[in-house]
Amino acid sequence: MNVDKTFSEYSYGFRKGRSAHEAIEQALKYLNEGRHYVVEIDLEKFFDRVTDKLMFGRLESGTSALN
Repeated sequence: MNVDKTFSEYSYGFRKGRSAHEAIEQALKYLNEGRHYVVEIDLEKFFDRVTDKLMFGRLESGTSALN
């Protein structure tokens, strides 16, 4: 199952061919362009609060066209 197509082009975490260093470089580019905010989130606690049944149900419904 390949769900990579559903990820945002702006995502750097756990993306093949991307690194944390590249994410920082891109954030600095945004700030130098005059943007005021760069948002970084860590989903670690998300997985503590969402049940497997809910998460896998959403994944299955969102990826059924890819199978």
